[in-house]
Amino acid sequence: MVTPTVLKFEVRPRTPCRRARTGRRPWRVRSNPAAAAERGIARALEPADASGIPRALPPRFARRPFPFRSASHDSRPPKRTQAFPDRSLSVILFKNVTNPDEVHRALLDRSLQPEMALVDPAPTHSLFALHAAAHKVVVDDARGVLTTRTAHSELVYNLSANKHITEGLRRFGMAGDASAVLACRFDATDADVAAMSKVVAGDAVPARDLEAELATLGDPARVKKYYKPGDLECKQGVGTVEDAIVQRIGTRDVL
Repeated sequence: MVTPTVLKFEVRPRTPCRRARTGRRPWRVRSNPAAAAERGIARALEPADASGIPRALPPRFARRPFPFRSASHDSRPPKRTQAFPDRSLSVILFKNVTNPDEVHRALLDRSLQPEMALVDPAPTHSLFALHAAAHKVVVDDARGVLTTRTAHSELVYNLSANKHITEGLRRFGMAGDASAVLACRFDATDADVAAMSKVVAGDAVPARDLEAELATLGDPARVKKYYKPGDLECKQGVGTVEDAIVQRIGTRDVL
């Protein structure tokens, strides 16, 4: 049986501020004698005797240790939580596909069973870019603001850097003469995975080799044409092509 690559939608929670953790403002020791005198605690700063040894501050004004550790000194990594614990994306890469025309016709006729997204691996560039597009689908689906008809067509559309729906589906969707295809399905069961393997006739790539095979199938010329990554943003020490792609996927609707 084919074992798909299952993508989850994790988030790392922001470190809460000091007031959010303790429920009160940070403690500050009153060190201004004039202000202390106005508040009736000048005696706490006066010498206790002729030796000049200062009197200890009352417990109310003593320095207290904070009941938490700051994020910069905490060696424990922040916990990852599931943003959508009931959602997932199963991904299978098929190579040497023998029935692309049949699958493509079923896709256009909306008779493909089970429903899935068929992505061209050449311009996809990386699994992380696909994951970013899928996360955007899940967020929009939860809000009820999908641009296309289904979540699976939305996944293909979200890989595009522009808002032209037809152009995005054509560029990143499966072609009628494709020899390799990424089959993706949200919330797939074992029965769905088995059905996906029967629909697409080809060699399923093991999950452990998916990213390596995806890198070999990539087309840098198409990636440069579709995403237009700049030389400066992809310069060493600044960013990578993958960073530029994910940035365009995430900010497309606000630019």
